[in-house]
Amino acid sequence: MQAIEKQNKAEVRLYIFLFCLYICLVTMTKGKNTKLVILAAEEINKKLNRLACQIAENHAKDQHLQFIGLNTRGYKLAELLCQKVKEYIDVSTIIFQGYTENANEILAMENLKANQPIIIVDDVLNTGRSIYHLLSLLSPISPVQLEIAVLANRHHKQFPIHANYVGLTFATTVQEHIYFDIKKPELYLE
Repeated sequence: MQAIEKQNKAEVRLYIFLFCLYICLVTMTKGKNTKLVILAAEEINKKLNRLACQIAENHAKDQHLQFIGLNTRGYKLAELLCQKVKEYIDVSTIIFQGYTENANEILAMENLKANQPIIIVDDVLNTGRSIYHLLSLLSPISPVQLEIAVLANRHHKQFPIHANYVGLTFATTVQEHIYFDIKKPELYLE
């Protein structure tokens, strides 16, 4: 019995030591550029599969889907999402790349068709400003259906934007940022 008590006390001391070490490391790295990987490549693939399945369920009767990838990272996600949607349903897809910084940089927007659903794809929905701006550019088209798909959703909205398809909802502080690294691919918090 005494041996078990000694072992338990030793384990408690070890846990206390590890906790103190953790607190020291967090305190030392506070304010420095540190990355915390939220989703690695495998988890991103699983999230995209789930998003594609949801899109396929909602658009099973549609013959055509139009995707607009917001900026470079959203465009890459739109490409991946299109491939995965096609694994579930037989649908033709068109991918456009939308830049929100300058209305003149919207590529091929005149080729969007109003009678086909449009899905806007972005990596992280933060304030909603980029998507809101893009929606204002799409209003003359008057699409039959408009949806939003994002890999990560934060809760710092400044505009009334709601994503229909969300890979991960993540609560952060205003100072923290979520980034999607296309090359690895990884989603990380900084």
